[in-house]
Amino acid sequence: KSKLKRFQKSQKRLKNQKPFCNNCKVCNICIRVDKDWQAYKKQRNLVTSLSKKVKQTNIINDLKARSAVNDLKGVWKTIKMAANLSPTNNKTDDSNSHMLDPDKLNHHFSTVGSKIQAKVPRTLR
Repeated sequence: KSKLKRFQKSQKRLKNQKPFCNNCKVCNICIRVDKDWQAYKKQRNLVTSLSKKVKQTNIINDLKARSAVNDLKGVWKTIKMAANLSPTNNKTDDSNSHMLDPDKLNHHFSTVGSKIQAKVPRTLR
């Protein structure tokens, strides 16, 4: 957090500087901001990778615990959670079912040619 605060302070200093330096990478402020940005990115990536490793470890431990007691329903629930799948058994999504109506698709593709032809000026036909 301290590196982030330092980076934010340097950004504020850079904004208050007149005339505004356009990331020249030569002046002291740009060099300091670049160093702070690199430190922030390194810390952010470290936290992200640790978070992913902890999540993976928790999922593995949960799978081991559930399979040890032969809880197949719990095992599949954990697998679906790990894969970001819906834990429910809904096979169809009602919100998208109207998009695949065969009559509407047939109507669209049977009339699209005449609609486009009507838009073309008669001199170009």
